[in-house]
Parts: sequence; C-alpha cells; structure tokens
Amino acid sequence: MALPFPHRQAEPVSNAAVLYLHGIFQGLGEERLHVVFYDRYDRYVHDRTLVIGCAGSMCLKGRLLLQEAFARQAHGIVLAHNHLSGVCRPSAADIESTRRLSALCSQVDITLIDHLIFTRDRGFSMRLGGYL
Repeated sequence: MALPFPHRQAEPVSNAAVLYLHGIFQGLGEERLHVVFYDRYDRYVHDRTLVIGCAGSMCLKGRLLLQEAFARQAHGIVLAHNHLSGVCRPSAADIESTRRLSALCSQVDITLIDHLIFTRDRGFSMRLGGYL
C-alpha cells in the first residue's frame, strides 16, 4: 500500500520513524538498504545502512542481517530501501527476499516489523500491502 506522508498512526511503524527513514534516502544517487533494530519492548536500539549500491532489488543476505540483530540483541527489525526509479512498488525480487528474511527471522524469534520502500516523495509498506 502506497503511503502518503505523513504516515497514519494505526500503521506498524511510527510516523516519526517513517519520516526519519525517508530522510535518510533523500538526495542519494545509489540504492541503499537501511535497517532499524528494536528491543523486546519495541524501543529503538540502533540503525545503520547494511547495503549500498544494490540496484534492481533488495539484496541483503540473511546471515548479515542476523549477525547484526544478534549483536544488538534485537527482537524486531524494520528494513527500508530506496528505489531510484521513482516507483515505490516492490519488485518480485523485493517481495521474495522480504518473505524469505521474515521466515528466517521468525525462526530465531525476531520479528520483521515491516519493510518500507521509498522514492523521493512516496513510501510503500510491505506489511500494509499484504506482503508480510
């Protein structure tokens, strides 16, 4: 589901988090994947860019994601990446890799809260779009 800004409160990721993440991608000339880590009480723990320059699809490896999550003692994560094309809809590869990462995370008691895709002026929630 495409999200206008600002974000509605009933959604899984707070308005402040959506606006923060959207700001990370402003003015970039390459695709990036950013991850936000949350503790068991849904409090922010840490965030960082894990992949830079991954054009065409979301290409995060599960091992890298889980290593970072374990290091942060995370219980929940939000993935976010940008589409330079201006189309905020997920690609088939985005959908497949998100579902694979969600299943992997659930096996180790980590929740993939959402995966957000941003363009310059729009956003898309994979959870609200029914892909998670």
